[in-house]
Amino acid sequence: MGNTAFSDLLVYGVGSFSVVFLIREYVAFRRILPLKYVFTPLVTMTIIVFGFLSFLVSGITVFSFLIITGLILSLIGDTLMMLEEVNYIQHGLLFFLAAHIMYIAAFSGGYSFQAWNILPAVLLGLLLVVFYFTIRRKTGKKNIPVLVYMIAISAMIFFAVSHFNNGVTTKAAILSIGAVLFCISDTTLAVNQFIRPVAHSTVFTWLTYGPAQFLIALSCYYPFV
Repeated sequence: MGNTAFSDLLVYGVGSFSVVFLIREYVAFRRILPLKYVFTPLVTMTIIVFGFLSFLVSGITVFSFLIITGLILSLIGDTLMMLEEVNYIQHGLLFFLAAHIMYIAAFSGGYSFQAWNILPAVLLGLLLVVFYFTIRRKTGKKNIPVLVYMIAISAMIFFAVSHFNNGVTTKAAILSIGAVLFCISDTTLAVNQFIRPVAHSTVFTWLTYGPAQFLIALSCYYPFV
């Protein structure tokens, strides 16, 4: 399929994601829980369908298979963590940890070290240490799981940014922006959970999480178009 077909799929993907995402944010803000419980997983399901449609452009690749697997794991995590009547955050984070592992495997494929990679590695390491010691006293017995999760998302960002090793490409930009937005979302979640309550935290968490996942799915279409 050519650029025209890709353009059509992109319009479909952006349009369907935007509509479902904006409805989800509205009903979450208004605390209309029945609709929130419908549209929250529907956002990720829409992104998964968009990811599957990349097969029409690029065929089934290891990269796209790992990304879609990560999205499916994220969908399970979304479903567990959206519930307000019970606290399944620990269970949900296990699925997100597994999703990050899938993303790391996808992003690191063909990775070859370059000297400039030291810069993001050091920066991510410093941010990890500072934030971990900021919340460590609040995490209690969850210290180790929280640290493991933080290492995983830092590695995910590192390997996303490392795609600039191949030049300033659309895929590298998409992956880097998506990974950083995902980290911002998780940081908001951590602040709400361990430091202080964030008003309408689910709205702000998804404000970066939804676009992050969409961009990660979009990367499945490159560099094939």
